[in-house]
Amino acid sequence: MPTDDLLQEERRDLFRDAFPPVPTEAWRRKIVEDLKGADYAERLVWHPPEGFDVQPFYRAEDLAALPTARPPGKDAGNDWLIRQDLAADDAAEANRLAHEALAGGAASLGFDVPVRRQPDLARLLDGLPLATTPLHFAAGDASRTLLAMLLNEAARRRVPPADLRGSLAWDPLGRLARRGRLPAEAALDETARLLEDAGASGAPLHTLRIDAQSYHEAGGSAVHELAFALAAASDYFAGLTDRGFGVDQLARRTRFVVAVGTSFFMEIAKMRALRLLFAHLVHAFDGEHPARAFVEAVTSRWSLTRYDPHGNLLRATTEAAAAVLGGCDELTVRPFDEAAGGPGVFSLRLARNVQLILKHEAHLDAVADPGAGAYYLENLTDRLARHAWTLFRQVEARGGLLEALRQGFVQEQIRTVREAREQEIAAGRRVFVGVNRFPDPDETRLDDPPADAAPPDDGFPAPLPLARLRERLAEGSSLDDLAEALDPGAFLSVEALPARRGAAPFEALRL
Repeated sequence: MPTDDLLQEERRDLFRDAFPPVPTEAWRRKIVEDLKGADYAERLVWHPPEGFDVQPFYRAEDLAALPTARPPGKDAGNDWLIRQDLAADDAAEANRLAHEALAGGAASLGFDVPVRRQPDLARLLDGLPLATTPLHFAAGDASRTLLAMLLNEAARRRVPPADLRGSLAWDPLGRLARRGRLPAEAALDETARLLEDAGASGAPLHTLRIDAQSYHEAGGSAVHELAFALAAASDYFAGLTDRGFGVDQLARRTRFVVAVGTSFFMEIAKMRALRLLFAHLVHAFDGEHPARAFVEAVTSRWSLTRYDPHGNLLRATTEAAAAVLGGCDELTVRPFDEAAGGPGVFSLRLARNVQLILKHEAHLDAVADPGAGAYYLENLTDRLARHAWTLFRQVEARGGLLEALRQGFVQEQIRTVREAREQEIAAGRRVFVGVNRFPDPDETRLDDPPADAAPPDDGFPAPLPLARLRERLAEGSSLDDLAEALDPGAFLSVEALPARRGAAPFEALRL
């Protein structure tokens, strides 16, 4: 054996002699001794709303007992897209904000802007680099029309469709969960048309959105978010493969949108478990294995507070770090003043800077799957995945997510956890710093902001071929001209999931 190897072996022997292995039971005895009679399970075992107990420590033997499967990861490193979502009533104002965002470090842009005609989109995208910037549109029912507009604008600027990136994602089941009303059969037909048109155009856009934020904002647990998002994917895959699409084709067009809360390790595990579960689902549909989920993370709206809003910066930083360590592909940090009537230019800048610091100063983009092999995180990932898969199978046994929403099963599952969380907030056991604990005595009253108006059911665009849609838009037709009214009898109604913030009831009490 070479001399250097002998020296290394001697050092390892010295290390083992100085630090002999300690059995798990010895650790447990020492902990019990330090507790001085306090109950071990009551003081140290965590009972989260996900429905399983989490031990205060895990060891190598716990890792050895887990399956060897790991979540499909990135090719190299842990890089992610810094995204900023922009809302404005005017396309020119949104364009100005978009240029500021890109100059300030954003790499991906989301738009919630009224675009009714082709010139509106030209103003919105004026000067923006279409070929290098992923662009995302909150188009809803009009996603196929927006696709036609985007292809017209790309053609005008001589940008090949294959260079376009981003999403025109349409999530009818998510809309049903959030709003309680959907023309279910027509919505799936429209989803199929959107997928077909996107494929024919050659634009590699995500066109199938699975939004788990509805379950999070309604007060659900991480298990609920994973199980119901997976059930939505299963419903879509079943319905669309029946319409002639391949499951691998659908997987490539799918984008998960996941809210990330403040429970740091649970949220890291949630992101990892989602990728594990999606690969398992695609494999169950006889698709490519292991399929990799594209995950867009958004810091939690449920955890935002209106009082002491700068505390939201700290919450958002914790949430963003969890999303990145969990392996998200794209991340939006909500501005700290969003719940108090924002955002402003300053809060948009800070939302970007949170991510820039995590990437360029904390270097969280350098190591692929940083949680891999960590006893605690691997066990959390496994427990979350198993519990979510069990709940997913219960949904499937009821006929899928659509039927589970119709029967009220999803709503009842979430209601139980939400009511328990609200009791904890009211009693101060779940703390919102600056709201139900440690308030600022000099803070002034905040009046309630106006409620968001629910968007109308405009109907889908007439089922014209994509080329004809593009012609009509180029001729000056608007979204309203192209919308086709739906038969009111086609709509399915269910109990809508409430979109809430955890601190809202206590804020109302203060108000």
